[in-house]
Formats: sequence, structure tokens, C-alpha cells
Amino acid sequence: MPDAEQETLGPQGGPKDAETVQIAETAKTPEPGSISEGERGLLDTIDALKSELGKNEERIRELEDLLLRGRAELENLRKRFQRESQEALKYAIDPFVRDLLPSIDNLERTLEAAKGTDNSEALVQGVALTLGELKRNLVKHGVQEVESVGLAFDPRVHEAIESQETEEVPNGHVAKEYQKGYALHGRLIRPAKVSVSANKAVKEP
Repeated sequence: MPDAEQETLGPQGGPKDAETVQIAETAKTPEPGSISEGERGLLDTIDALKSELGKNEERIRELEDLLLRGRAELENLRKRFQRESQEALKYAIDPFVRDLLPSIDNLERTLEAAKGTDNSEALVQGVALTLGELKRNLVKHGVQEVESVGLAFDPRVHEAIESQETEEVPNGHVAKEYQKGYALHGRLIRPAKVSVSANKAVKEP
């Protein structure tokens, strides 16, 4: 019987050399569960990509949260601006009303005083003073009277309600004013109602 430790035989039954034995050992099938260096590198790359993906997903969630917060804040600012704008418009005439109140007080006092006297001159003077105060307050807030009498008729600021034959003003000019016109900071609020001259000399051939 051969010994327990037999000599490795070659293809022809002879002994194998050391190089042949080494190649044979290298060519053996890997043990179950073992991986090559290339596969290990690929797995490491996959793990790194998964980690990077997780970080990116977290960053995306953070950005989405910031976006939602930004939208909510913008909506709150819009509502606040709208509310403040409405308040500003609602009370925009507050200074004007404050300036008118003394004139109203004076008119009320003048009327109350006129009840106990027959002095019409004092009443007229009181009303005239209050009217002057009202006009000054109107000018203070940018309200101007539209000039009319003696000027050429201007349909942008005048409203003709009749024509009048007169030699006092040239043809096509305002002869009489029935109701004053007013403008606010240059913008017409109400046109002046006027009578426009139409001279006989122009109307006759």
C-alpha cells in the first residue's frame, strides 16, 4: 500500500513540479461566501453612493421645509400689507377732517348766536370768516378752485350750461359762473358750471 503522504503525480503518473502545483492551487474554486477584491471595491462604492444619497435626500427634505416656511411667511406678509393698505386708505382723510372740524364748530356757534339777535351783519361776518377758514384748509390739502370768469372756455375744466349774448367778454369766453369747479392736486374733481359768451356781432352775417 502507498504511504499516507503520497507524492503528487503528474499527468503521466510522474511527480508534479512546484509551479504546476501552485497554478492548480490558484485555480481552485473560491470558498462559499468569499469575494474578490474587485467585488469588494464595487460594494464599497455602492455603500458610499447610498450614504451620499441619504444625505441628499435629507438635504432635499430640509429645502422643502424651508420652501414651505418661505411661502407661508410670504403669504402672511401679503395679507399684512393688504390689511395695512386698507387701513391707510380708510383713514387717509383723517388730517383733512381734523382741519375741517374747527370750521364746523365756528358755523355752529355763529348759527347759535344768530338765534338771539337780529343783527344780520354779525351773522354775515361770522359766516364769511368761517368760509375763509374752510377755503384755506382746502388749499392746505391741495384743493384749488377752477378759474372761470373772463377766461376762454375750456371743456376740460368748464361745463357750459348756456350761451349768453354779451359784449363784456370776447366770444367763446366764460361770461358767468353758476357753480365753482375744484381740482385736487391738479386733477379735476368737479368742473365749473358756466355761461359762455356768444356776441351778436359774431352771430350776425
